[in-house]
This record gives sequence, structure tokens and C-alpha cells, in this order.
Amino acid sequence: MEELLGELRQKVPMKINWKIEPIHTDKGIEDHLFRILQESVSNTLRRHAKADSLDVLLIRRVPFIILRVTDDGIGFDINQTKTGSYGLQNIRERAAQIGGMLKIVSMPNKGTILEIKVPIMEGIDND
Repeated sequence: MEELLGELRQKVPMKINWKIEPIHTDKGIEDHLFRILQESVSNTLRRHAKADSLDVLLIRRVPFIILRVTDDGIGFDINQTKTGSYGLQNIRERAAQIGGMLKIVSMPNKGTILEIKVPIMEGIDND
């Protein structure tokens, strides 16, 4: 994730900040979180947001791993889905596949917050 964000910081005229804690978990969960981040960043950069800044947070706060992607773009109506728009649907599906809870908050001209909380399985050493 840090590598992806570092490369983007070099390529795009946008403020990109992140706090990514070292988290060791199932490879499948890691992969889904990375793909969710890619899709979220893609939506922010190329498609919709018209944002000036992007913030990414990946932390472990028992009993969850939390991924939060925030931008200061134009926002959107989360109840309106566009035909042919698969980005958010892919994010929803990936979150569901790892037992995650997806929350999206978006307000016109105030930006968007996408947050995924993935429960940490009790009794499994995820460190």
C-alpha cells in the first residue's frame, strides 16, 4: 500500500497522505484490502472526485482492521448508482468476502469517506 501511494504521490498533483500500521493477517484479507484501496484511489484520481487531497489510514484496533480512504472532492449521492459503474460494487463485494463492514459517507462539495472494518478472528495470532 505504501509503495502504491508513494508512486502516486510522485505522479499526481494531489496531496496524498497516509498512516499505515504494519498489520499481519491472512493473505486473502491483505489482497482484498489492497484491491479496495486501488479501486478507491482510482475513483478519486481518475473518475469522479475532482479532489485536491487524499488521506489513507490502515490501522488495527481490536477487534477490527480498519481501512479508511478520505478525499476532499465533490462527493456524490450514495443512493444513486450509475449504470456501468462497477467500482463501488466491486468494493462492496470485496468487503463482504472478507466479512468486512463497509461505510460510505459522502456530501456534495465536502468529499467522501470510505471505511471498511474487518473483524479480527479471536484465537488466531494475527500479529
